[in-house]
Amino acid sequence: MAVRGLDMPVTATRTGSLGGVYGAQVRGTLRSDTGTPLSSKKVEVKGARGCGTVLVRVETQPDGSYRAENLPPATFTIAATPGPG
Repeated sequence: MAVRGLDMPVTATRTGSLGGVYGAQVRGTLRSDTGTPLSSKKVEVKGARGCGTVLVRVETQPDGSYRAENLPPATFTIAATPGPG
């Protein structure tokens, strides 16, 4: 099974004020090579911020969608593990 739309850079920007709550989010839909939504798959959103790393792991919904919220300003890489199913 091939998975499209993975490992793509996404630039997120913050809205609102600093204080530990950020307004950036990354979202998308994971689909098979035939266009079928992939549910219950692990998606990792990883970004560099200063000297540290931002890492968020989420799971796709039944329609293949995923969303990582409350992200600080950074450039993110999205990767998914298709796995069985």
